[in-house]
Amino acid sequence: PQLGTLLVQVTDDDMRTVNSAILASDGTSLKVVTIDPQLVCDFGQVGLQTVASAGPIVPLPGMQDTLQRNTGMRIDGVFTLQRLALAGLVDAVGGVTITVETQLQVSPDPDNPEWVGTGTQVLAGGVAADYVTYRGTREVEATRTARFASVLTAVLSALPRDEPSAENIL
Repeated sequence: PQLGTLLVQVTDDDMRTVNSAILASDGTSLKVVTIDPQLVCDFGQVGLQTVASAGPIVPLPGMQDTLQRNTGMRIDGVFTLQRLALAGLVDAVGGVTITVETQLQVSPDPDNPEWVGTGTQVLAGGVAADYVTYRGTREVEATRTARFASVLTAVLSALPRDEPSAENIL
């Protein structure tokens, strides 16, 4: 069977790409290939940009073409979610269950900090969206990207198996 691929991106409120992954499926298994948002690519007319900074200025077909060239993977389509849409998607599948190795503050607000504890956690939409989009001041990008991969995988696993029901959620 032919491998199908989809670029999934999450953007912040300024439309900067904070998470990207290419999903590849042969119909029986799924692979998730994450892309560092700090990856520098030649985006043609706008020149060299990080994937993050190109988000607000490069149309989706340009993002798709550039990432195809830079990853060597064919990308059949693009699915972009803002933080609020990601939260809604997580809520639509009933939340996600993930394993957290290190307690993490997922909001920068010192007056009302939001934390995700260690161990097996069930995250509702808003907390899950914060968990994948927030990056601590001393945190490396790969850590946030790994959190995105775990939440994305959990969402995909929680989608209904029949196509009409899955389409209603998406």
